[in-house]
Amino acid sequence: MTKIGKKSDFTTRLIQWIARGISTLFIAFILLMGIGSAIWGSQNRIAPWPTLEDLVIIAFLLAMLVSVIIAWRREGIGGFMLTIVGLVAIVVIMLINKPEDYWVALAIGVPFLVSGILYIICWKRIIKSKIPQDSAL
Repeated sequence: MTKIGKKSDFTTRLIQWIARGISTLFIAFILLMGIGSAIWGSQNRIAPWPTLEDLVIIAFLLAMLVSVIIAWRREGIGGFMLTIVGLVAIVVIMLINKPEDYWVALAIGVPFLVSGILYIICWKRIIKSKIPQDSAL
């Protein structure tokens, strides 16, 4: 976790906590939905093993979770990971779903995209505040 000093910019701290709140709330929501659909799907499935679609969804949920965990510690790397995961979620869900269900892609991908961008902005502001400015120039 990048330390932001007590005297640092209030806006940077606010951006960091908004990004953390969005990403944490939505990963909890999506994990609960994923677990619920896995339980529901396993009860209605004929085959006892998961399908390829189930494995892809599990891998995607794990990628989202790892991105959120990394973003809490390292804003730059986690922000880029969340942005990529959000974009991939939007594209993949739009390719899989029917055109009238595009709101699902936006509901799942946009929060991670927004929080990733906020993490990147926070990281840039922290880096910018640590670079000493030359007053001689």
